[in-house]
Amino acid sequence: MAGDSAGANIAHNMGVRVADPKFNGKFSGIVVVHPYFLGVQPIESEGDMEDLGKLWFAIQTTKSEHDDPSLDDPYLNPVKDPNFSQLACKRVLVCVAEKDALVHRGKLYYENLKNSEWAQEGGVVEIMESKGEGHVFHTSRLTCGKSDELMKMVVAFINAKEPAKD
Repeated sequence: MAGDSAGANIAHNMGVRVADPKFNGKFSGIVVVHPYFLGVQPIESEGDMEDLGKLWFAIQTTKSEHDDPSLDDPYLNPVKDPNFSQLACKRVLVCVAEKDALVHRGKLYYENLKNSEWAQEGGVVEIMESKGEGHVFHTSRLTCGKSDELMKMVVAFINAKEPAKD
């Protein structure tokens, strides 16, 4: 399961949802590329949350199942989800971009997952940071060197049979 920007949020949340015993599903892994994770309290690179959060409030026309109408809704801020570390896979790749306003939120997700119950039970999370690049740069500059590096990392992750060891 993979996605970039809001698609990365969907990929993570599908990983949590599919792990629910009523579904009993599994993925080989999850790739989150430049996730659109936010939170009520801005961290480091986020600055003014008003602009970053406008899209969320525009598309959220009804309450989510989490009953949190704020930027801490677990669909937007997965580390606030009580089921955060219950993923239907053993491998996660987190890709962030240095100049993305959300880079530190992606790193926070990585750190929380790395230190979670999921990781203690054998889950492996990797991170890749694209230096000098912004949010979803790879969608507008398909053939630049940094896009190639990102694609190679994602392909290697998908093709890996076993979780990589730190």
